[in-house]
Amino acid sequence: MASVEDEKKVVKEGNNLLGSPTFMELENGRFKCVETGHEMLAKDKDSYSQSKRCRLGLIDFALSHNKPPLNMFKQDPLSRYSRLHLFKKKLYFFSIFL
Repeated sequence: MASVEDEKKVVKEGNNLLGSPTFMELENGRFKCVETGHEMLAKDKDSYSQSKRCRLGLIDFALSHNKPPLNMFKQDPLSRYSRLHLFKKKLYFFSIFL
């Protein structure tokens, strides 16, 4: 019994890395993906959001808006360094050995 419950909890690695698509309800009862423009029925939303067509559309949408396509790599503003800062850090590190 425990193995059946464990199998249900197993999630594919890399699942939802690009984030979930945003849907807008249309007048005719269909839904439209905001990022890709694809239209579908309400019952097809879950299967569409896991499809290759949707994933590629989300990547194209992110790249066209100059955003990183992967939501897990958002950079922390506190740990952001400029190139000059990193260069000075390297100079200091190597000056110790001179």
